[in-house]
Amino acid sequence: GLGPPPTLDLQSEPVYFLRQRIGIPLPHGLPPRTHEPTGCLRSVHARQPAGHNEFSHVLLNLLSNSRDEIRASGRAEGSVHIRIATEGGRATLCYEDDAGGIRMDPIERIFEPYVTDKPSGAGLGLYMSRMILEQSLRGSIVVRNLPGGAQFLISLPQAEVDHESR
Repeated sequence: GLGPPPTLDLQSEPVYFLRQRIGIPLPHGLPPRTHEPTGCLRSVHARQPAGHNEFSHVLLNLLSNSRDEIRASGRAEGSVHIRIATEGGRATLCYEDDAGGIRMDPIERIFEPYVTDKPSGAGLGLYMSRMILEQSLRGSIVVRNLPGGAQFLISLPQAEVDHESR
C-alpha cells in the first residue's frame, strides 16, 4: 500500500529535475542538472521508449497546475507529495497538493477538453494527460478533493527494469 511520503533530498530524482522544469527556485549553491530523471520515475514509466517523456509530461502538468493554484491563492509556499507503490504488476502514483482543491462539479469534468476552472486556462492540460495515460501508457488517472487540496491517483503497468543499465 501507500505509506507516508518518503523524505527526498533536493539532489534526488525526480525532485531536483521537476523543480527546475516548472520554475521553482532551487536552493542557493545547487548546480542545475541537465539529465532526465531516473530513480523512482523510471520504475513507473511504460515499456515503450517514448513512455518516459510522456509520463514526465503528465507529472509536469500536475506540478504546473499545483504551482499556479498555490500562487493564485496568494500564499508564499505550498506543498506537493508524491508516493509510489507497486502491486500485482501495476505501479500507483499518488499525487497530493495543498492548492485548495478543484472547484468543479462533478470533479471528473476537469479531464474533458476545453473545461477549466482557471481564468486563463485552455482546458487541455489534464485532458492531454488523461489521453497520454490511457492511450499511450495503458494507464488511468482519477481525482478527488482532499481537505485543502486535491489527490490524483495514476495507475500504470509496472515497467520491467533493466538492472544492467542502472
